[in-house]
Amino acid sequence: MPNGALTRTQFDTARDQFTARFLIDANKLPKEPLQTFDFAELKDLVDGVEGDYRLVVVHYGLKDDSLCYGFSFTVGTPIPNTDSYTYPEQKEPTHVLVGKQFQPITAAAWAPMRSAYLDTMWTKRDNGHFEQLTAVDALRCVFPWEAELLPLYVDNAGNGEYRMAVESISRYHDAETGDGGASSLKGFRHEIGFYMEELVEGKWVRLLSDAVENAPYRNRAADFGNLCPVSCSTYTEV
Repeated sequence: MPNGALTRTQFDTARDQFTARFLIDANKLPKEPLQTFDFAELKDLVDGVEGDYRLVVVHYGLKDDSLCYGFSFTVGTPIPNTDSYTYPEQKEPTHVLVGKQFQPITAAAWAPMRSAYLDTMWTKRDNGHFEQLTAVDALRCVFPWEAELLPLYVDNAGNGEYRMAVESISRYHDAETGDGGASSLKGFRHEIGFYMEELVEGKWVRLLSDAVENAPYRNRAADFGNLCPVSCSTYTEV
């Protein structure tokens, strides 16, 4: 199983860790209406970028105490003799997920959502107290298209009706020195998880399980994205 694939139990545990460790003003949970979308719409946006190592960047924002996800798209350049590649840092999203639609957004329109997230979100990094975010806390997460998000769809979609879902999760990270020498703080960090859902007898069912599968992302969630900070211009596949 690839490092980016999570079983149902692993995903649910990571999702619960986010709700236990991230609060607005240290006293209330951010709202997170289930965010789903048609995979074809995401693919259309990714297809606007040419190259063999395309990346989907998910940006974190808040609006009226609800989590918002911005999206931008770029391509990496392989670093010879490594499994890494560089890419242009994505400071602003080009689209925001509203309802089930990817809507274009300007940097000026996104700025208050990003500021609300950075200024009001608190985190419990380990067994200590909640504390405000710092300059080395993640503001976005980077996913490889060809290596992860496309296989997630291919390994799960069949002849039925499917959609993709995105949720916030959290896992423990050791301190990491990233681009420009900046270091992240060890502890639980804000990540993103994608998974597929199928319409079964009029109800959407998560395609997540703990069973052994015959395809890497079948009935799995995809979560192994680089966090920015600390890795904002270099991606490493593992």
